[in-house]
Amino acid sequence: MTRHTIIGEMSPEQKLSDQAIAQQLFDTKHEYFEFIHEKALSFTQRRIDDQRSTDAVLIEDYKLLQFLKEVEKGVHERSESADFLPDDAPIQKELAQLIAEVSEEELALEQRIQETAHSLIPNLSTILGEQLACHLLALAGSVEKLARMPASTIQVLGAEKALFRFLEGKGTAPKHGAIFQHPQVKSVQKSDRGQMARVVANKTSLAARIDAYGGEFQGYDLLHNVQQRYDELKRGGST
Repeated sequence: MTRHTIIGEMSPEQKLSDQAIAQQLFDTKHEYFEFIHEKALSFTQRRIDDQRSTDAVLIEDYKLLQFLKEVEKGVHERSESADFLPDDAPIQKELAQLIAEVSEEELALEQRIQETAHSLIPNLSTILGEQLACHLLALAGSVEKLARMPASTIQVLGAEKALFRFLEGKGTAPKHGAIFQHPQVKSVQKSDRGQMARVVANKTSLAARIDAYGGEFQGYDLLHNVQQRYDELKRGGST
């Protein structure tokens, strides 16, 4: 069997390692593959670091925060409903410590979410608040997907089950979804919530497009428009 035949049967990785050694770039194959491994790890880490500035990470942090809140709620409920005996003091201490640790992690996450949201989605954060803005991002999947949605879809985002029931001829059409959590929506009269939700959804759509595709910051102007319509509805206006 000739040397040419042997090389022809080698894998691409083996050929490259042999060429690298032949050119005296490396002394052994072990050094070559160790170098490749380190570069691959470095590349992966750079990709991860780059992604830390994307809305995908903001969504992940928001979902983690919701999970921690559920954990804290569950531990609280179990500790309050449990019939502890005098000998259970160590267990009670561990539960209290767990609640304190989860609460501390929540505060750190909330701070990180606030900082990241104001940096990545300043317009959405201004008119919705960081938590609701992240909630809508999580429902949409990304700020770009939210920006491509019409305001009518944003208005009922999060109320898909109610919408499907309505389309099947069951119940009424939902007037709002997660956007109901906006303080100006949930604090108006029930008969005005649909109108208020529509205004917030319209401004949210504009804010999402600015945050997704760039443009001058208009968050305060959009928020002023929301507040203006809210004041009109509170005074009994219907225009």
